Amino acid sequence: MVFLIQFSDVQFKYTQDDILNHLNLTVAEGKCVVLAGKSGSGKSTILHLLNGLIPELYPGALNGEINVMNQKLPLTDFNNYLLGVAVVFQNPNTQYFTSTVFSELAFTLENLGVDPTQIELEIQKVSQKFKLKDLLDKKIETLSGGEKQRVTFAAISMLDRPLYLFDEPSSNLDEAALLDLQTFICELKQAGKTVVIVDHRLLYLKNVADEIIILEDGKLKECLSLERLTKCTTEEMNELGLRSLVSNVQTVQPYSKKTISTSSFVIEDLTYDYDKKHDFHLDILSCEFFPGEIVGIIGANGSGKTTFSHLICGLLKSKTGTFTLDKRSLKLKDLLRQSFLVRQDVHLQLFFETVEKELMIHSKTEAEYQNILTKLNLTHLLKRHPQTLSGGEKQRLAIATALLSNKKVLIFDEPTSGLDFESMKQVTELFNWLKTMDLYILVISHDTEFLAACANRQLTFEKGSLRYDEQIIRIC
Repeated sequence: MVFLIQFSDVQFKYTQDDILNHLNLTVAEGKCVVLAGKSGSGKSTILHLLNGLIPELYPGALNGEINVMNQKLPLTDFNNYLLGVAVVFQNPNTQYFTSTVFSELAFTLENLGVDPTQIELEIQKVSQKFKLKDLLDKKIETLSGGEKQRVTFAAISMLDRPLYLFDEPSSNLDEAALLDLQTFICELKQAGKTVVIVDHRLLYLKNVADEIIILEDGKLKECLSLERLTKCTTEEMNELGLRSLVSNVQTVQPYSKKTISTSSFVIEDLTYDYDKKHDFHLDILSCEFFPGEIVGIIGANGSGKTTFSHLICGLLKSKTGTFTLDKRSLKLKDLLRQSFLVRQDVHLQLFFETVEKELMIHSKTEAEYQNILTKLNLTHLLKRHPQTLSGGEKQRLAIATALLSNKKVLIFDEPTSGLDFESMKQVTELFNWLKTMDLYILVISHDTEFLAACANRQLTFEKGSLRYDEQIIRIC
């Protein structure tokens, strides 16, 4: 057996604490392995070592021996090494070099001096494969999260390489796109490529991955083969800190208002069009929300979920439409005052150098501040820089800032993106707690496991329209 990746007694730390602690790890050529474990267990550090960003961009103390594609790390020829490695980052926005889809696909081959005619042929081939033909002339910044992820997959396919690294590739994808990702990874395996994936959503990898490597405190805790993995019960998976491999089955029925409430958030005759270059049109006839319910917003990538949330928050101005909160009509400036959007990329809305300052800027009273600190378990993090927090800690901080804003309408965009099982469980408990408050809560998510655990209603968007409004009546 030929090992493409070998870690021997590897230690690494950024400052004082070891991130990798005498790690021994091998990955055979042509295999697909998944790195799993709790946040902070060393998964991202391993990827950064494999893609060369450590120590090229992130310096630290590295000991032990690492051999990748017959090259010893740290690298002596960084640029040549990268020709053999394809990387998909968790946040697609961090790896784009150009403004349009076409130019992004062309970027790598142009830099290698490939003939323009050949580049054009390759672009047509990958755009067909990843369903991007209608997006080639569009600006990347206008695409949905799932569409951006497809652009990333297409871009790394422009050049043939032996090693492919994926960091949370499923975080922005709907069910259809997940199947496309699964097919893509299978094709890479069939072509003899080596694939290393960090992901917490494991269901789509059930019949793809050769093994799952579970890390804990920078060490290899357990290595599960595909055969062993498929025999694990949900309880056994959860004990290992892993998400379930069983699809959540939820029975729904058309939503009907069961109680008379004087409080509601009503949206009627809502329409929106982008500029003439975009054929997308949002048209929502009517929908009504009530305090004490968690409403999931679901639908395919590009169906209008994010546009809908931006209209509610006043970040976009609707073409037509009325918004009524507790029987009071809202204008654009009122929407801005009454709504709070927690974005999928939480780090983009954390601005201060400590958690304490991040919270204090939103706090109105000392009692309220202390209550939120205690409830969301943030007291011990007050002196930390927000950007050094784990994914779950950042989500708790974002929820705290939303609550301290004293706004009535809270919208969360993919709040469990990139979270391990334990962090997802904690966020679920927080959302169930939010039901006890006099708030209107909307959650955009592709995470069916999360929605099954906390949402009691879901709106399904399809091509800019509200297709279904359903009440969840049973979860299996």
